[in-house]
Amino acid sequence: MTRLITNHQRYVVCFAVGLFALTACEKACQKTEEPVTEKNVSLQEGEAAAVVNGVGISKQELDALHKRAVERFTKTNRPVSSDLDRKMRASILRKMIDDQIIKQKAQTEQVTVDRIERVEGLERYKEKMGGQKAFAIFMERQGLTEEQVQQTVLADLERDKLIQKLSKLEEPKEEEIQQYYKANSKLFTTSEMVRARHILLKLSDTEPKEKADLVLKKAQEILKEANSGNVSFESLVNKYSEGPSAKQGGDVGFFGRGRMTKAFEDAAFDAPLKKAVGPVKTEFGYHIIYVEEKTESKVASLEEVRDRIVDSIRRTKRSLKSEELLGSLRKEAKVKVLDYSMTQEEYASGHTAPEQVAAQGEEIKH
Repeated sequence: MTRLITNHQRYVVCFAVGLFALTACEKACQKTEEPVTEKNVSLQEGEAAAVVNGVGISKQELDALHKRAVERFTKTNRPVSSDLDRKMRASILRKMIDDQIIKQKAQTEQVTVDRIERVEGLERYKEKMGGQKAFAIFMERQGLTEEQVQQTVLADLERDKLIQKLSKLEEPKEEEIQQYYKANSKLFTTSEMVRARHILLKLSDTEPKEKADLVLKKAQEILKEANSGNVSFESLVNKYSEGPSAKQGGDVGFFGRGRMTKAFEDAAFDAPLKKAVGPVKTEFGYHIIYVEEKTESKVASLEEVRDRIVDSIRRTKRSLKSEELLGSLRKEAKVKVLDYSMTQEEYASGHTAPEQVAAQGEEIKH
């Protein structure tokens, strides 16, 4: 018997995170549609987009995912040609087929995920999203429930356990860790930064010279008062500043190079600690700047970033093993393509693979 599967909720999550992500996201088959026999699959092409080892892939679900992908792409104000449209659809279908192939293998190997593993997996997912608050915002924007996200997490865990069982992933070796650290030192380098407060006297470029001279004179007087040692800089901010940061005592926080207007940035990085400098002219007016803290550029030690490196190496190995396993399973699977987006030959050759579509249409980010 051939049955249709429904993975729509899971794919909504996958596409929100990244349309052409190559990691598999499998959801348990949901028998929500009437079964279609192998005998009449060809007569019901409107219901099945493909058949994987006797299991039908829902065309209705493919339609919905295809529509969603096109809508997300067009929001970037880029046209979707008929060729790109077809390749996008084929890419989605290929992923649906791959997910079903892995799902079936997981069932054959009796790979299961217990409740504790699911809870821990969901918590890790929330952390990657930026915490509970960011996770809640993400679900609201995407119209998802926590249960739907749990299904994606469950699928990821099943896939990882299947890879572990069949591929025997090796833990990163010390030599690999050290090589990664040396090759990616920029990833572990914090740039030079300063934390500053400022007083802004507004002045536009269209103001007459007479007013500009008066504003400059006032700024010079404030600078002298700031360095007199009789008052705190923050009190002068409250008294004189016309900038939006005045409510925070003029504090603009820590910033690195390239974050501020160049004149302001140069003055701040050159300024000594705890001494007001200026007046500094920018397009906003005149600034009196007071640097409170400075941090030097620093490369984190290997021990400080060891956990990050180990996690990155593990993910890379898992991804490679996943592709190897999937390639092997594709050869074993009996797949019949019924959708217009891809011919049987194109599926077999991998001509419309996700990475090719991503290269032509650019990856759609959430």
